[in-house]
Amino acid sequence: MKEAKKKGFVLIKVFMMTAVCMLPLLFVSPLHAEETDEIRILQKEAEKGLAESQNKLAGLYYEGKGVTQSYETAAYWYRKAAKQGHILAQNNLADMFAEGKGVEQSYKQAVYWYKKSAEQGHAWAQNNLGFMYKEGLGVEQNYKQAVYWYSKAAEQGLYEAQNNLGFMYKTGRGIEQSYESAVYWYRKAAEKDLAEAQFNLGNMYFDGLGLAKNHEQAAEWYFKAAEQGLAKAQNKLGWMYHNGIGVEQNDEKAVYWHRKAAEQGDAEGQFSLGWLYYQGIGVKKDYKKASEWFGKAADQGLTEAQAKLKELEAQIKKNTNPLLIIDKDGTLTGLTDKTKLQGKLILPAEVKKIGENAFYDCKGLTEIDFSACTNLVDIGRWAFFGCTGLTEVRLPASLTKIGYWAFDSCTGLTEVRLPARLTEIGKGAFAACRNLHRLIVAPENTSYYSKDNVIYTKNMKKLICAAGGITQISIPDTVTQIEGWAFDGCTGLTEVRLPANLTEIGEWAFSGCTGLTKLDISACKNLTKIGEQAFYGCKNLEDD
Repeated sequence: MKEAKKKGFVLIKVFMMTAVCMLPLLFVSPLHAEETDEIRILQKEAEKGLAESQNKLAGLYYEGKGVTQSYETAAYWYRKAAKQGHILAQNNLADMFAEGKGVEQSYKQAVYWYKKSAEQGHAWAQNNLGFMYKEGLGVEQNYKQAVYWYSKAAEQGLYEAQNNLGFMYKTGRGIEQSYESAVYWYRKAAEKDLAEAQFNLGNMYFDGLGLAKNHEQAAEWYFKAAEQGLAKAQNKLGWMYHNGIGVEQNDEKAVYWHRKAAEQGDAEGQFSLGWLYYQGIGVKKDYKKASEWFGKAADQGLTEAQAKLKELEAQIKKNTNPLLIIDKDGTLTGLTDKTKLQGKLILPAEVKKIGENAFYDCKGLTEIDFSACTNLVDIGRWAFFGCTGLTEVRLPASLTKIGYWAFDSCTGLTEVRLPARLTEIGKGAFAACRNLHRLIVAPENTSYYSKDNVIYTKNMKKLICAAGGITQISIPDTVTQIEGWAFDGCTGLTEVRLPANLTEIGEWAFSGCTGLTKLDISACKNLTKIGEQAFYGCKNLEDD
């Protein structure tokens, strides 16, 4: 736990509000109904010197309940009661001095009154006094005294003090370091649902301090704290979901928890959410949103965010087309605003690689001119996924690799010509391109061969993919394997003859082939593997 405050008198403010809430506010009148009988009675009792009434009246003025809110009047009556030894009033007056509400701020006076209340056994005052000693506010810093007063309050069952004492044991401040004792006190408070303690106990489990390392237990405690709205727990939980540590890997949940933290203004959460948008992890890649979240974190002074924002801006400025983001290695990583990309796009010569999700769901893109890209070698996964406006792609001669699902769901695509140097085509590269009628490999290619708009390995052992517009196929007898997603989305395919030597049908190989009515596998005596969901969505396919 980073117990020390960052800005303002944060912990003291929390303590003050709690102390005030402890007051027995019996008279709930409409706001500004200043002359109710109950308040008049309370006022008279206070003026007669009744300490309990003075403390209650001060609480009403502090909250503005039934009277016009006034910190000055609240401080006046708290002081009256405190001087008579009223234990709650002493703590509350100390809060006023610590915050500078209704009185001139004075940590020295705050310490004076906290000590008066603490010595009478008030747990909140003991905890607050411990904090003053720890931070050296109004008194010379003294960790041993901080531990002494935290212990007093912790032993009375005050959760916040138990958590603070756990911190002292963990860091060895004012007491011999003991991770076991830190765990003991963190657990005391955590089991009473104090979010800060739950987070701290999670850290002990995560790092294996004072107990056996257990990432699953860490995740459970982070989750409890995150559900209560603790931003740093939400951010940590998001990190665990992204990395699959202590929980099942789930990028959507990572986004959910990082967003929770980011929306609370947590700089780490904002940076993490920006990174997920930047990479397209758990969300669609969106550089505009990435820039926004990096900017929010950078404004709070987070150096990583400042560096990433600067890098992103440099990538954008480097290009003649302000929509394109190209890194120093020549990777086109995405767009500043996909909604502004309309019609034909001419890619600059500096592009050597098109990154994952770079043009994901850019429906306004109709044509890409690769003619200047003489060094483009790689098109990443999902690079053009869902670009439904694309009609024709003429890939550059330099291209050697097309990633998984690179042109998946490009439903407007009608023709693709693959270059001679291409050596790798990922699964589903042209899946669900239902209007693709011409899929051709350059005859000089040494890795692949095309026949009747179907692509095979050069030795004709594996069928890689088919044009989405094909209606029937007799697969050559040399083929032993049909790659995953090979016929995905070929809605017009009605007839398929499988080769006798076939041994494997890959996952999702015929998914979405809604026109397919019959597929005879009886002749495939060596067929030993049919992948997951190989015939998913083939609703008209008859059992053979």
